[in-house]
Amino acid sequence: RLVWSLATLLLVLSASPLVLPGRAAAAEIHPGLALDLETLAPDDPVSVVLFMRDPAPIASLDATLKQERATRKERHRRVVVALQEASRSQADLLGYLADHESSGEVFGYTSYWIANMVVAQVTRDFVYELAARVDVAVIEPNLKVELITPVGDMLPGEPSRGIGVTPGLRAINADRVWYELGITGAGRLVANLDTGVDGNHPALASRWRGANGHPASECWLDVLGGHPDFPYDGYGHGTHVLGTMTGLGAATEDSIGVAWGAMWIACNAIDQGVSEEFENDVTEAFQWFADPDGDPETVDDVPDVVQNSWRVYEVFGYPNCDDTWWAVIDHCEAAGVVTTWSAGNEGDDPGTIGSPPDRATTLTNCFSIGAVDATNYSFPYPIAGFSSRGPTLCDVPADRKIKPEVSAPGVEVYSSVPGGGYQQSGWNGTSMAGPHVAGIVALMREANPDLDVDLIKTIIMATAVDHGASGEDNDYGWGVVDAYEAVLAVIGGYGTLTGTITNSFDGSPIPGAVIDIMELDRQTTSRADGTYTILLPEDSYTVSVSHPSFAPATAYGVAVYEDLVTTQDFALDDIAAPVITNTTAHRSTDDTAGPYTIATDIFDFSLPFSWALLKYRTNGGPFQAIGLSYAGGDTYTADIPGQPYTTYVEYYIDVADALDNAATDPPGAPAELYNFYVAPIVELLADDMESGAPGWTHDAVTGGFGDQWHLSTQRNYTPGGTTSWKCGDTGTGDYGSLLDAGLVTPPLDLGIDSYLHYWQWIDSETSGSYPDYAYDGGLLEISVGGGPFMQIFPDGGYTHRVREGSTPGPFPAETEIFAGQLDWHEVHCNLGAYAGSAQIRFRFGTDGADTAEGWYVDDVVVDGFFVDMAAIPAEESARLFLLQGADPNPFVSRTTLRYQIGASADVSLQVFDLGGRLVRTLVAGRQEPGLHLVDWDGLDDGARRLPSGVYLTRLQAGNSQATGKVILSR
Repeated sequence: RLVWSLATLLLVLSASPLVLPGRAAAAEIHPGLALDLETLAPDDPVSVVLFMRDPAPIASLDATLKQERATRKERHRRVVVALQEASRSQADLLGYLADHESSGEVFGYTSYWIANMVVAQVTRDFVYELAARVDVAVIEPNLKVELITPVGDMLPGEPSRGIGVTPGLRAINADRVWYELGITGAGRLVANLDTGVDGNHPALASRWRGANGHPASECWLDVLGGHPDFPYDGYGHGTHVLGTMTGLGAATEDSIGVAWGAMWIACNAIDQGVSEEFENDVTEAFQWFADPDGDPETVDDVPDVVQNSWRVYEVFGYPNCDDTWWAVIDHCEAAGVVTTWSAGNEGDDPGTIGSPPDRATTLTNCFSIGAVDATNYSFPYPIAGFSSRGPTLCDVPADRKIKPEVSAPGVEVYSSVPGGGYQQSGWNGTSMAGPHVAGIVALMREANPDLDVDLIKTIIMATAVDHGASGEDNDYGWGVVDAYEAVLAVIGGYGTLTGTITNSFDGSPIPGAVIDIMELDRQTTSRADGTYTILLPEDSYTVSVSHPSFAPATAYGVAVYEDLVTTQDFALDDIAAPVITNTTAHRSTDDTAGPYTIATDIFDFSLPFSWALLKYRTNGGPFQAIGLSYAGGDTYTADIPGQPYTTYVEYYIDVADALDNAATDPPGAPAELYNFYVAPIVELLADDMESGAPGWTHDAVTGGFGDQWHLSTQRNYTPGGTTSWKCGDTGTGDYGSLLDAGLVTPPLDLGIDSYLHYWQWIDSETSGSYPDYAYDGGLLEISVGGGPFMQIFPDGGYTHRVREGSTPGPFPAETEIFAGQLDWHEVHCNLGAYAGSAQIRFRFGTDGADTAEGWYVDDVVVDGFFVDMAAIPAEESARLFLLQGADPNPFVSRTTLRYQIGASADVSLQVFDLGGRLVRTLVAGRQEPGLHLVDWDGLDDGARRLPSGVYLTRLQAGNSQATGKVILSR
């Protein structure tokens, strides 16, 4: 075991200053670029990087900041300001480039301050003119990068299996840091430069910084386009990597992240190529990471660490140890951001580590990480066969030749994947090892936020557990990382603040409360038992506690002493109404006997309830109340008694906790209600596909793509039947290439609460091996009133998200499709939003890169519920005057208002603003009894866009009148 003292670490750091790439005295063209230029014609375009002759003196500034022991905030400010000041030297060059755009010699250019460089796309001959400029030092190729792809088949996500703490986290002692030291990464910020992140994943969504009151532009950099405001991952790699850094599936008991208390930001620049030939995605990403909000005075937006799982795409004979991004990386680190690097998956031969991870200009740059197998083996962990090895091929002294720096678990790593699931099988690689180390950085920064970048790396190496040959070696580096020892090494001079957060009403613990140390801008969160623990430097603090359901509380002058424990408890006042979820949205029914059971989930910190009621009414009459009965867990139920045909039932949940904090579901009740009809069910379409599907049509949807829909005997679902409709090869083989075909139902008169039911068997491409097109699969679409077909979604269903391609394929990018169900499944789809004349289309598409058996559809049923107004006694018809409200509400661009009249009458439906001014007349004229629907597009009678706000609706029919409200949200 290697043990280094702090004095030794500081000595190593002082002997290893930040080094920038050497630049020749005269402008030079990179040798690889020079070879490339010889193959081009004079006017051919080429993309180049122009490094200016006067870079910022970051190496000397970094040494000064080390000597001063500058805070992270001070370091960030001074480095960013120095970089931006130096970039002013680009002014003449930028003017020169602008002057030559009109001549066709310059196609575009982008200025960067992170390394005082300009990326430009110019003609070949103009490169030589740029090389003659005295302000340009070096001209390099604008290289692309490639993802360090995991080894094996990366399987799609599965529902959580409640893994608890993963083997990899236990192997590096991350769990000891959480449980024994009370450090989870709370108050820290991590990032990855990867393929993107699924921002909706339950293990990650709540801790995206953009979901916590900060602008999306500071929290997600989309260099690809298409997802500018919310994190998206069309590949899966970045979601898996970030999960290992900071993932926590609290609801499913999946602790997958090293620093699960940290927030995160991300950029999707890897494995996608550059955005434009006059931009460089990697440079843009590092510049953004160095200062996401564009303000050098702030540091809370700047990540503590950025994990990298990429390497230079080596073409044209560019050598190992390529220095293209060295200055960019150094400057980002000088601003306080630690960068960690996966070593690569090129196997066990010496010197297989790629660039930039092979860099060794100091003992810590670039900080590369190999992979061990901690899933299938116990300690000591074997090095993975795929893990790239040293020595580096860089021309450096022998004491710097050894690579990687450390190792971490990288075999069968369990983590998050897009779509909300988790996966372990097939996720092997140093890409899985690197984020373990990045997470340790966040834990160390929580314990000591101002730790210097190089000191953090040196401590991680010094505290690693030696594996393989004694000391540093080219397999494991210094050994397998130990989060517990690394954090212990940085908490000297600290004391412990602990306590319990409770409900003042009954003393019960409050989990999830946020404890803020105001002077340090640090946070931690209370555990399930209400306790919290945080390590702090000796001092006096203001401690504030907040929770969405409770009034905040603050304690002043809380003294913390070195090596001692200070206890500060808080009792908070419950101010929040109960949270009501999962209320049964009852479907219309032909059951007149009842009862109609309504279930709902209710959570509150202060029980018992003052009241818990289901309130319902029939045909617009007065509400009746039924007490909710406890059914276990958070679930409560009540039964609405059976009702005769033609009854319109409306209901809502009304609950208050022991402190009379009240809530309803829907939240707008009683103006907004759940509803259903008791009415005869009518089959609009019932086809077992045994008679050739009369009235159906099929054809190619997209020009140039084929149609392979046909009646098939290959597979059948109907008991006793023989055929189903299939899109695919007419024999028993796979479908042909480039299909986009639709099977369309006869016209349907959809009624209230109409539903589609059918059975399907599908085998289609899911691997995405041909990224220029969308994946293969089946899609549901509907046309209403003869309009264009639009996508609709099944209830639950088996769906797969298509990633965006550079060339349009059969389906638009990001389409939800069915893919890969190799057995019969029943599919349901609510068509209640499409009342009126409609047709449904089953659409199947394929790019043809990989082929499979195709899509079978059988036993299609569309049913609906209709209220026969003629069957209602005359004396009851007046009670069926109803304004049911708007759906959706609130709405952005269009909403539908439903209303019902019991007799023929002159009808008026109008919209007013809150000042009582009439803004739109939607209906004016005589109408027959029944249900009526009318759309409102948010415009006034003059076709002008109305502003966001609350609007009132008024329905008049004869002597009857009803009012409602609708919210327009632009």
